[in-house]
Amino acid sequence: MESHPNSITIKDVARESGLSVGTISRVINGCTDLKEDTLKRALETIEKLGYKRHESAHALALSKSGKTVRTNCIGVVFCEMSEDWMSNEIVSRYLAGLERECRNNGYHSIVEFVPSRESIPRCVADRKVDGIIVKSSSMIPDSVKELASSFPVVGVGMYDSSFNAPKVVPDNLLAGSEACGYLWRKGHRRIAFINSNARHAMFQMRFKGYEMFMRSMDAFDQSLCFSIRQEGGIAPLSELPDMSGVMDEIMKMPHDLRPTALLCCNDWTCGGIYVYCRENDLKIPEDFSVFGFDNSSAFSLQFGTPLSTYDMNLAACSSLAATILIKRIEQASCDFKDINMLPGYLVEKKSVKEIARI
Repeated sequence: MESHPNSITIKDVARESGLSVGTISRVINGCTDLKEDTLKRALETIEKLGYKRHESAHALALSKSGKTVRTNCIGVVFCEMSEDWMSNEIVSRYLAGLERECRNNGYHSIVEFVPSRESIPRCVADRKVDGIIVKSSSMIPDSVKELASSFPVVGVGMYDSSFNAPKVVPDNLLAGSEACGYLWRKGHRRIAFINSNARHAMFQMRFKGYEMFMRSMDAFDQSLCFSIRQEGGIAPLSELPDMSGVMDEIMKMPHDLRPTALLCCNDWTCGGIYVYCRENDLKIPEDFSVFGFDNSSAFSLQFGTPLSTYDMNLAACSSLAATILIKRIEQASCDFKDINMLPGYLVEKKSVKEIARI
């Protein structure tokens, strides 16, 4: 009966080849400093018997000997986020960039959602990864911050200044400024900013970019800034935000003081605006131009007027985060920037109309 490859041991290979166990072990671990005929005989026997090294046992043996264990796996840890985020488009984009970089460098990824602040990621506790990329819905848990002092860690998509590790983030300040500039070039001067989650750090930065641009044009008006204090959770929102309160307030303004363009903190918030407009016989972009952030493909399928938006280039962020992490794993002494900002880009569709300026 033919043996299964996983049942073949180094001793079996040594016995078949007529070489010592030590010699076979050296060949399996990549040593080529052997006589040509010895190396050839060992390799031919390994191939003939179909021997495959059991990686878990190999890692355990190295660990017990005090040697560094390399798994060629990277952990992707989503802190304070439940598994419900797995199907979210934002998470999918982060994973796409990471997976591309892992594939190009011979690594594999292990995705883990950690809903509790106190938990150490299982992939780290079980020694299944060489380093981790961390994304959090709010602040980085202290357990992960402590881990970063002795283990390769890179943050992605957040601004936690107390997190002492390299971070890669989309440039939300630039995004807010460029989005507002786009509306300005279309002739809009009364531009409102609508934030559906006042505590969200990225939304705050987008607002700062908007404010910076409007002040540079001497056109900033606090009465056009709307913010809702909304509590986030470990699961993604399943329903579009109710924007009736904000929109009712806008509709009460004198017609010449109303905003002509609504710059929303993300596409999801734009969805709430679209629902209000549909229910109140308002048309986009005839009555209001609407612009968002994230370039959500799911959103475009739900509503009639394709949404003009700003793509945050999240796949590029996670790709760079993976590049930095792999270098940290393979070259521990390398220096890295604390924060790496990446720009996104405008995606022009049909929800913004041009206003002629006299």
